[in-house]
Amino acid sequence: QTPFRLFQITMNLFLTGALQLLVFRLYLHIGKEREYQREKQLIEMNHRLLERNMELMEESVEAGRRIRHDARHHNAVIAEYARRDQKAELLQYLKEYEKEMDAGIPEAICANMAVNNLLSVYTEKAGKEEIKVTLDVELERDLAIPSIDLVAILANAYENAIYGCMEVKKQSDRRECFIYLMIKKKNNKLVVCCKNTCRMETSLKNGQPKLETTGGIGVLSIIKTAEKYGGEYDFRNDNGVFVFRLILKIPAAGAGMRAP
Repeated sequence: QTPFRLFQITMNLFLTGALQLLVFRLYLHIGKEREYQREKQLIEMNHRLLERNMELMEESVEAGRRIRHDARHHNAVIAEYARRDQKAELLQYLKEYEKEMDAGIPEAICANMAVNNLLSVYTEKAGKEEIKVTLDVELERDLAIPSIDLVAILANAYENAIYGCMEVKKQSDRRECFIYLMIKKKNNKLVVCCKNTCRMETSLKNGQPKLETTGGIGVLSIIKTAEKYGGEYDFRNDNGVFVFRLILKIPAAGAGMRAP
């Protein structure tokens, strides 16, 4: 019990405590870093979705200009038919014009407007990349899951599928690429299944696709949102077809959600 021995014991306790404090701060920093990474991916996903919406708006504005320009010609033709009292020809022309207008209206995918608009944007993008898309969607207009959470899951899943197909096309232009997306409500659960062409060497890590497989697009965002509703999910590469499956529990009206 010499003073030097007491000093050694005190310093050992101090250093041990300091080390434990540093380890605790390290774990806290790692947790915050992961949370920041998830938030960054959500922001990037929202940014990409806004870009898609802006492209859609620009195309809508251009289509509106084209319709207004064509309407002047149609009005001139109709006025000429009316001036000559050619009723039969006028009715035939109006019938053809109505048929042409109906052909230009995009087909509704489902009753839920948020999902319908999202799928329309990405399906159009997939079409531009010459990717065959098959949609099997049955959703009602109002769903207990907020639209922002639906968008977080479906936008990331669809964009990942498009990215996977584009990577295949880079390797071989001859290989036909496809995307199959199924979204249905069964009882109190929402079922999502997305299949797409992918590279044969696409691998998973800890049951999740690697960042280079998805282009760094938010798999963590999908997982975080799924866990928010007590969802079950899995990813796999089925011999060159990437499969993503998800089952979400739809909360009852007024029920709370699981904390992420």
